[in-house]
This record gives sequence, C-alpha cells and structure tokens, in this order.
Amino acid sequence: MTTLHNEHGPYPFTPHHALGIVFRKDADHMVMWVEDASVEAVPGMATDAAVAELQVLTLSLLSAGVSNPARMAERIHERGYDEVTDIRFNWMSGNLYQDAVRLADLCREAGDERAGILARNGGKHPHENSLDWPRWIDRTLTMNACAVGARMIAAASVEALVNEILTVRFHDSFLTLEGETSTKKGKRPSRAGFPARLKKLAELAGFDHEAEWAQSLARERDTRHGLAHAKASYVYDFRDPDSVEPSPSTSPQGVEEMLAAVDHAFASIFGAFGVAVPATHRPEMRPVIRGEG
Repeated sequence: MTTLHNEHGPYPFTPHHALGIVFRKDADHMVMWVEDASVEAVPGMATDAAVAELQVLTLSLLSAGVSNPARMAERIHERGYDEVTDIRFNWMSGNLYQDAVRLADLCREAGDERAGILARNGGKHPHENSLDWPRWIDRTLTMNACAVGARMIAAASVEALVNEILTVRFHDSFLTLEGETSTKKGKRPSRAGFPARLKKLAELAGFDHEAEWAQSLARERDTRHGLAHAKASYVYDFRDPDSVEPSPSTSPQGVEEMLAAVDHAFASIFGAFGVAVPATHRPEMRPVIRGEG
C-alpha cells in the first residue's frame, strides 16, 4: 500500500504510529495516522461505523495519488470533517535536556555577574550595607538554584531516554522491569530502579553501562536521594568564613561537567543504534530556545 510521506523524527526506535491528525465529524473523533493513513477512534469518542467511513475515504485518496499529509487533510476537510489537532509521540527526554541546558545558561549568567561583583569588591563579598549587597544575594541564590535544578533535570533526561527506548523498542523487557512481586498481603508493584533499566538496555543495545558518564549519573542520583530524604541535623562548616567560592555542586563549572556526562550518555546510547544524537538532545538547540536562531 502507498504510504504517506513522513519525516517525524530521527529516532530508529520511534513507534510506527508516531504522528497523527485528529478529525471530527458530528460527535465522532478519529485519528488518521500519518505513517500509513490508517484510522482509529479517539478512545471512547467514535463509533465503528464512523471509523470505517473515514478509513474508506483515506484509502480512496491514497489510490488517487494523494499522499501528502497536508493535501490529504485538505481533501478530508472538503468532505465535511474538521481538523481538530495533531497527536504526536512524546519524547520527554529531549524536553528535559533542553530545560537543563537553559537552567545551566541561567546559572552561568548569574555566576558571571556574581564574579563581577566580587571583582568590584576586591575579591570579597560586598558589605551588607553596600549597594551591591542585594544583587550579590540574588545572583548567588539564582546560581545555586539553577545549578541544582540543571543537574537534577539533566540526569532525569537520561533516565527518561532509557525508559522511552525500552518502552518502544524492547517492550517485553520494559514490562518485566515494571513487574509485580508477591507478598503476604498479595501482589504489589515492583518497579526496577534506573541502574537495572540502564543495565538491561545496555545488554540489549550493546553499550557500556559502567562508563564514566554512568558513574557520574550514579553520583547525581545519590545527591538527589539525599535532597529528597533530607533530615534535620547539625552542619559543621570549617571553611573560611570569608570564603566566596561556591561548592562544586552549585558552581557553573560543576553544572557543565554534569552536562558533559549527559552528552556522553546520549552519544553512547544513540550510537548503539547507529545514529547521531538528534538536535533535541544536543546543546546546539540552546540558541533556538533563547530565540537567537
């Protein structure tokens, strides 16, 4: 059968039905999948007869040589259907990564301005009564918050990518990892953690799950676990009270090191499938996010 032209993405593990157009006729809502012009009901929102009617129409348009999705949508609209929206397979890992790099940019900007304030004050933090003090506090807090957020979200983007690939490409393994365990009170969910998921994907795809980038991610998970399970306690701080150096975990340099580990993770995982890292998972997208490109 002739199929519609589709360039929905570079992923070798994208599901066959990754992009569709939702049409409405009267009270019925149907999805026409761009990949092969097949038609399904939006769950609970269309009768079998309505689905069959639209399917006959799409197949007749294909037979007539109409294979461009936009042209097909126009012809379907001419037959009394309203185009409601698109439906796309959601790759959250790319979204998370771009959120992380944006936070990293904000962390760097705050760090640069903070360094400028230090330079104006002879390498020391400004006096509490000085004009620089409010901005010093704002830039320091912003740098710290963006650093923590960028590191956490960047690590989460790799975890999301591993889940996405397992879900689509190795679904049986994914279901096993999402399995149940029996207890005296019955069955309860027994979801495998990220280390087990990463190891399974590495076995299936053929990459090193114990590389340096994986160890960096493990350390980041420990940090995140510590934040999520923080307890009230005393803190001993033996640093110089006049110290202005940020901790490694909240410095712009520390964030860049974490993002470098994530970049290596993406290169290893996508490389195992024989493809380059897509733009959504590369820092080159940063100018686009900032509106500069």
